Amino acid sequence: DGSALLFADESLKRDRCIVSEAVKKAGWSLMFAHAELRADKSLVAEALQHDVLALKFAAPELRRDRSLLLQAVKRNGEMLRFASEELLGDREVVLAAVSQQGSALRFAAPELRAEFGIVQAAVNQNPAAFFHACGPLRMEMGLLLTVLSRDGSLLSEMLPAVRANRDLVLAAVKNDGSALMHAHGKFRKDDEVVMEAVQQNGRALQFAAEELRCNRSLCLE
Repeated sequence: DGSALLFADESLKRDRCIVSEAVKKAGWSLMFAHAELRADKSLVAEALQHDVLALKFAAPELRRDRSLLLQAVKRNGEMLRFASEELLGDREVVLAAVSQQGSALRFAAPELRAEFGIVQAAVNQNPAAFFHACGPLRMEMGLLLTVLSRDGSLLSEMLPAVRANRDLVLAAVKNDGSALMHAHGKFRKDDEVVMEAVQQNGRALQFAAEELRCNRSLCLE
């Protein structure tokens, strides 16, 4: 078990063969290795094959190594948090990270959080990653439709202009009828919007205008 390295003599923590065997069993045991071995690129790469969290325990210069970081983020996008400022602006690295874990978008450089292709890849993996986007993309219709059609509940966190857009509200309630409660008030009187919401979730009728709550056909949905 790799944790045995914690209790090993210092001389063994410097022994590459011993440490290599330990990280094969548990990549995170790299944390117990001597600093010289935590700066050994091939050993760190070996540890990453077994546990991407090993990147956290690699020497600082290796956490700035592009090939190692790329290896890590392809398996766990959240490892982007350990990237250097330079690599946070590396499009290939960031794209690999957000494609694996959309929420990793929050670590990317601002210019990449404002790039359509990067943000699109992130929201395709995790719709909530949208809120880490920068600039005009926060009002980009295509992205908003993708986000709300996959997770209508996110309408609650959108800007008022989004909650007042009929197409976007329709996309949201078709996915999650209860999103009607977060839509602009005018849509609570909109027959089609309310119908779509109730068809998805009958309980959404409680958020409709009073005159629609008396509608027999809606109550039968």
